[in-house]
Amino acid sequence: MDLILHFNRKSLNEIKKYLKRLTRDNLNFIEIVDFCGAIIKKLTSDPAHKDVLSNPDGRARILREICTVFFAVDVDYRCAITWADFSAFCLRIIRNRFAASVRQSPVLYEQSDTNGPIV
Repeated sequence: MDLILHFNRKSLNEIKKYLKRLTRDNLNFIEIVDFCGAIIKKLTSDPAHKDVLSNPDGRARILREICTVFFAVDVDYRCAITWADFSAFCLRIIRNRFAASVRQSPVLYEQSDTNGPIV
């Protein structure tokens, strides 16, 4: 799910725009072909991913990861997802990764009140 960590608000809006075009504004029924197409279009427009996508092994790895994301979101096995489900999934992945990194980092400061330090 590391692919999700590359998406920010701007890139998610671009993906949403691609999906709206591909699904004729129906973001409540996004099929895997349209989903993969929108994510690949976004990744190919980003210079950071051009090297990975320029070789067959890189493309296969990225496509597997996109499909993994799709099926993780498609919990009811309809072979379609909604934009709301996908964006909620992205937020959950990012929040969990952020929370894990915060838990692993050492305490950088002490908070205190009038009764002494609180650690």
